[in-house]
Amino acid sequence: MSPYGIIISFSILVALLLCEKIVKKEGKDPDLLWGMSIWVIVFGIIGARIYHVLDYLPFYLYEPLKIFQIWHGGLGIIGAIFGGALGAYLYLKIKKQNKTFWFDLGFLVLPLSQSIARWGNFINHENYGLPTNVPWGQYIPTEFRYKGLENVERYHPIYLYESILDLLLFLILGYLYKTKKIKLGSGVITSIYLTGYFSIRFVLEFFRLNPWKMLGLNIAQMISILIIIPNLSVLIANFRYKKR
Repeated sequence: MSPYGIIISFSILVALLLCEKIVKKEGKDPDLLWGMSIWVIVFGIIGARIYHVLDYLPFYLYEPLKIFQIWHGGLGIIGAIFGGALGAYLYLKIKKQNKTFWFDLGFLVLPLSQSIARWGNFINHENYGLPTNVPWGQYIPTEFRYKGLENVERYHPIYLYESILDLLLFLILGYLYKTKKIKLGSGVITSIYLTGYFSIRFVLEFFRLNPWKMLGLNIAQMISILIIIPNLSVLIANFRYKKR
């Protein structure tokens, strides 16, 4: 297994072990967790790869066999979220389980897994941003630089920005869950995660080189807006209801 695959696998394992601990604490069946995890992982990888291939479609039309070479990197987290959510939904529907509890659990630990997994981008010299002169700029070897930027050595380390922000999101969610500082209604953890992560993604897109665009619009930012607005509305409504 490549270093990239090891990091991704480790990030998933950490999330699942943490989930198992919470599941046992909540008196739920761990077997449901491990059964659902297979569906989430399979659908998540498929969704992540589809999103990445669509993002870099001209390249993969020229090199179609590389579509299946995921060990070289190329997993779009937005696709992974949608794919994994679909896998979880189908599994829970078959098992006739409370979907909201399991979704809240998954989104509680997901940002920790994302924070770890982003270091796979560092290993593969991918997901770097615009050229920069800041002291923490990431050095990119010549063979991994975009065409036209062969002489530019340092770039914004988007993987690092997202790793730090994902970890911060995880700590916030964990704090709210553990301390019960606010009364978390069913589905609130999910809405906080979706609002928080897609806000992070929206901002980081401004640092990205050659973002996926359609009709002049940044696709990731458009998706982020479509996710943020309804989930932020849910949080505001929940907060107002709890104050009554």
